[in-house]
This record gives sequence, C-alpha cells and structure tokens, in this order.
Amino acid sequence: DVVADLTVVDRELDLYGHGLSAKPRLVVLNKADLLDPDTEQAVLRAVTAWGEGRGWEMGRPLVVSAAASKGLDALLDAVWRQLDRVQSS
Repeated sequence: DVVADLTVVDRELDLYGHGLSAKPRLVVLNKADLLDPDTEQAVLRAVTAWGEGRGWEMGRPLVVSAAASKGLDALLDAVWRQLDRVQSS
C-alpha cells in the first residue's frame, strides 16, 4: 500500500526533527512497468489526495520506471526545478 508507506516515511521525517519534514520533496513512484494503467491511475489519485490532505503543494507525483526508461527525463527536470527553487529562496 503506497499511501501507508508514505505515511511511515512522513512520520519518520517528522520524528527525526531538525525541520526535515518541512523541506521540499518530490514524490516519485518507481517500477511503473509493473503496474497496469488502471492501477497506476488509482495509485496516483490516492497519493495525490494523501499529499493534498497534508497541505503539500507537491503537484502530481512522478511515475518512473528505470527498467523501461519511463519518466526519467521528467524526474530529472523536476529535480532541477526543485534545486532552482531551493537555491533562489
């Protein structure tokens, strides 16, 4: 369950402290080649709703598959955009 996994990670970041949970983050769903399109869309909707419920401005989660070379350019672009935002703030 992806949402349960994200909840665990989010809680761990919060428990660690030092403002880590308040830092910008990207949500990336890997191994997309293992999902059928309907399941992928359902997971995206669930993860997006989960993030919005926490007040995140994360936009749509990224879906990648290293094995199938899917979404890697979008991931790289998102990382660069995030770095630009952090450096300019």
